[in-house]
Amino acid sequence: MTAEALLPETEKLYSYLDENVKLFQKISRRVFDDINSESFLNKYESYPEYTKFIKKHYNILTRTANSIIRSEKGRHKALLELKKEEQQGLSQKIKALESDIKTIEIRVEKLKELARNNKINPKQAIELRQKKKTLHEWKGKLERLKTRQEKLKKQIKSGHIPLTYGSKRNFKAQFHLEKSGYSNFDDWKEKHYYWLNHNIFYIGRIDEKNCNQIVQLAPQEDGKFSMKLLIDLPFREKGKPKTIEVEGIRIRYCADLLRYYLAALTKEEGKRPITYRFHKRGNGKWYLQIIFDTDDIKPKTDPERGVLSIDYNDGFLATVELDSSGNICSLEKIELNYHGTGNRALAEIRDVCKQIATRAFKIGKPVIVEDLDFRRTKAKQRKNKNKSYNKIIHQFDYSRFIETLERACKRQAVGFAKVNPAYTTKIGLEKYANLRKLNVHFSAALIIGRRFMGFSDSIL
Repeated sequence: MTAEALLPETEKLYSYLDENVKLFQKISRRVFDDINSESFLNKYESYPEYTKFIKKHYNILTRTANSIIRSEKGRHKALLELKKEEQQGLSQKIKALESDIKTIEIRVEKLKELARNNKINPKQAIELRQKKKTLHEWKGKLERLKTRQEKLKKQIKSGHIPLTYGSKRNFKAQFHLEKSGYSNFDDWKEKHYYWLNHNIFYIGRIDEKNCNQIVQLAPQEDGKFSMKLLIDLPFREKGKPKTIEVEGIRIRYCADLLRYYLAALTKEEGKRPITYRFHKRGNGKWYLQIIFDTDDIKPKTDPERGVLSIDYNDGFLATVELDSSGNICSLEKIELNYHGTGNRALAEIRDVCKQIATRAFKIGKPVIVEDLDFRRTKAKQRKNKNKSYNKIIHQFDYSRFIETLERACKRQAVGFAKVNPAYTTKIGLEKYANLRKLNVHFSAALIIGRRFMGFSDSIL
């Protein structure tokens, strides 16, 4: 779970964060390059030895060094997993493309046989030219995909993952300033500097005061929080305080849960490590992001009372509330006006998910969805083939919707579960659409909820 708060604009705090972020990200880039090198483990005996080296070399606190190393280890591991997933997707694309090439080759051979026997008509002659052109393009694409696959295999085996700091897209923008929306090189440089230096990350520990040694939050009587930030060694001045204290921090979400964790004295009572990230946005303001684990939060909803099931579609959601017997209590259609992966679509998804979680909490029933994965479907897509279908699939932002909905449910202590999506639409259409006067989408949502509740619905 992540909560966020805008930090008060005090000169001491902002000037310290602006200076500290330069050193923090400089060390982070150095650490990632070391971890990403093939000879890293040969150079250092273990990670504790490497932590001592980083701490001594840059004269920083042990917790700062630990936070940087753990963060960059996590980044490297995530990139490695991303490459493995990319390799899997490439394998599916190659397999589908080889199948399509084989189909076209069979058709081309038939047309060539007609041409050799002078039995080909003008329409078939045009088709032959087009198929041969397509075949040439797809074979070239297949070779490129195989080359890329071999490259990925080498990267995964060696553990060396290429990374452009500040994003590759932003780095390349310096060569096309006007096209990328920059007035001059200095304008690009300022933006690139921001992308390089806008995060400071401190990992917490359960045995430390207030669950973090460097950043410590404490509740105030007015409902807000105060923060004590330990100044790192390179920025301390002799005779001056070692900490920066700030009051009046307003946390909008999960404030009660955070107070509960901060008040806990033992792990059994709910104490847990709390990680803090200082994040600078493009408006120049610093935000505090509080990250903590919520796996032990028990849902306050009861599946014995029924469920709230959802069928996700292009442009809307079909929601069905069921009682304990699997019968319909209510139906609701929720419109999704924005498509794709833009910020407007994300904002809309967040609002809708919050509404669903709030409704589920009020009625005391868990939220049930389908466990769908469109990666294979997207891998098999072809350019200039089923364009409208391709567009729908790429705008089908199901994974982001599910992730957002799951977080919203956890935040409000609402049960959340996924079920097997096999034949939900077909069964719903044939079994319940006419019987209960439902359209195909509400019928599918009905099957999703009943499947979770243990009812066996099948086509006779």
